[in-house]
Amino acid sequence: MPSSRLTYEYFDNRAFYQGVCNSFTTIRKENGLYKNSNSNYYKISFFHKLKHFVKTKARYVLSNSSKTSIPEDIENLMTRFDKKQQEGFEFHQKAFKENELVREWTLRDNYFDYKLPE
Repeated sequence: MPSSRLTYEYFDNRAFYQGVCNSFTTIRKENGLYKNSNSNYYKISFFHKLKHFVKTKARYVLSNSSKTSIPEDIENLMTRFDKKQQEGFEFHQKAFKENELVREWTLRDNYFDYKLPE
């Protein structure tokens, strides 16, 4: 894995776009476009898995030390991820409400015939 993918900026951007994806999925579910989907899609997102991994490792380290709580810097990192994810969610929600093209795209029945702009 390149070091460029292990920076705060990379994880901030990744969390933001996870929030955009969560908003997209939420809107489609609310509009009946995911009839048989997994209702726990947030729980399997990349950031959910990352946070679970970090907290599990922190608890393991704590179980082998005299400390009893997750270090503040790890808690701050998790809070940072949550904040960026929420910002992405709100960004897409606002774009959906204000932009007809975003609404049309988000509410398409499917994307099988989509072609990249030339």
